[in-house]
Amino acid sequence: MYAIVDIETTGSYASGNGITEIAIMLHDGQQVTGQFQSLVNPHQHIPRYITALTGITNEMVEAAPSFADIAEQIYQLLDGRVFVAHSVNFDYPFVKGQLSKCGYELQVKKLCTVRLSRKKTVYGQVEPQTGAGLSFVQSWQLMSFIRYTAGRPSPCRR
Repeated sequence: MYAIVDIETTGSYASGNGITEIAIMLHDGQQVTGQFQSLVNPHQHIPRYITALTGITNEMVEAAPSFADIAEQIYQLLDGRVFVAHSVNFDYPFVKGQLSKCGYELQVKKLCTVRLSRKKTVYGQVEPQTGAGLSFVQSWQLMSFIRYTAGRPSPCRR
């Protein structure tokens, strides 16, 4: 039902940069049902400031598969599922663009956990200043978010 995605990249815009790491966790609304993680060789230089931010070096991705090598598997994991990411308007264009270059057209619904976390604040489940209600969540990282939201009804009603 959900494909929770996190990527690292060589820069901030999809058209001129590549993916250096991708992680996908499949979730059926109750539990994790599958996962995939890989470093990716972007076939372009990773700037020092990106390495400082992500910890991923040119040497680390040198022997990693290219996106084309794993595109089919990634497409199969994402197709027909809701694409969930912490900043979906960053991650989705990268993944969609890379898949398109490999001949796969991804057309799925998207869910942004940044927006969802703000809605949780609006609905009073999380105190914006103190973080009350998130005492066991270290950050809004992928695994923390999954653990926090697993099995909870969505507060996002219109």
